[in-house]
Amino acid sequence: MSIGFSPDDFGYVFLLSFGFLLVPFALLLIGRLLGRILGVRSGAFQLLFMLLIVGGAIIVGSLYLDQVGRLINGRVTTKDERVRLRAQGDWQHDFQAGVAYRQDGEPPDASYLAAGDSSVSLKLGPAQFDELRKDAPVALKVLPVWRSLTLVRLANMSTREWIPWSWLAIGLGVIVLGWLAFRLRRSRVGCLLVLLIGAIMVVGVPTLLVYREWRAIEDLAARPLRAEAAVREVTRVTRIDPLPCRRRCRNRGEFDVPQQYDIVQMVFTPQDGRDVVVAVDAVDAGSVAINREDTLPIAYAAADPRAAQIIGATHTHHWRNLIGFVSVQLGLLVALVLLLLLLGAIGRLFSRRVGGRRGARP
Repeated sequence: MSIGFSPDDFGYVFLLSFGFLLVPFALLLIGRLLGRILGVRSGAFQLLFMLLIVGGAIIVGSLYLDQVGRLINGRVTTKDERVRLRAQGDWQHDFQAGVAYRQDGEPPDASYLAAGDSSVSLKLGPAQFDELRKDAPVALKVLPVWRSLTLVRLANMSTREWIPWSWLAIGLGVIVLGWLAFRLRRSRVGCLLVLLIGAIMVVGVPTLLVYREWRAIEDLAARPLRAEAAVREVTRVTRIDPLPCRRRCRNRGEFDVPQQYDIVQMVFTPQDGRDVVVAVDAVDAGSVAINREDTLPIAYAAADPRAAQIIGATHTHHWRNLIGFVSVQLGLLVALVLLLLLLGAIGRLFSRRVGGRRGARP
């Protein structure tokens, strides 16, 4: 779900965007006042209140768009596919399409934004992005809000498909873990249980995901199609941060990878495809000679051509770097447990000595 508008209302949109930036701060203040009324002094209540209001408003607006939005035809004006490298040592595809439309349902001008035309930038998934063609019509669902401001979505999408369920599950898991840590903070067994669950979330889940990814990468049978791809960009990865935080964090979790690797971006046209796609593969450094503008043989599947594999390259960095990451995290976890046990032993010893001195006094 995105917000579309006409060029005539750009000034209003700019002012409204600035006003929306103040909404979270206002909600935090309201949550603080409400917390005082209810006798809740925790700062987490304010944050939770703000997130519920903002998230609830977005979801309600999306559901309302599903129910009362009008179906109209727009025109695809631009398509943009980009690959964004991340500090975790992997990448993410971003797909955006610019669409022009008219609220009265008439087809927009084919060459420029005329009076009454509006535009919107839609963030899409790969399948939806590939279905669109530049300068071709596209079915939209729109909901007028004010003047030319409208909520816009592709007609074949719904709130159920739009909500990021994986992020909601992660957020819920963090909330539950924080609640357990708060309730069991005075119990030694409870603290160990929370540490165990945290270790599973930090080490166990990434280990399982990386193992499955490595097994999928090595399965050439799942990529029966062959093609030649032109190398667009090569990035050597020598250091990663599996659990990145903001730049303000001083103690980052970066470490030098045991097995360096190259993230290779390639462009090619899939079989029966009409548009060029950007495929990405991560290969062990030095396993194959790769330079920009080279042409390499690749294997891919028709269902997911962007997950192509360079034929002849190796991918051992998946498990080698995983072992290095797990070793570091387990070492830190063991050190933390030993430190807690040492502090507990020192505290008990100090308590016994103080108690013995008090008992020896006449």
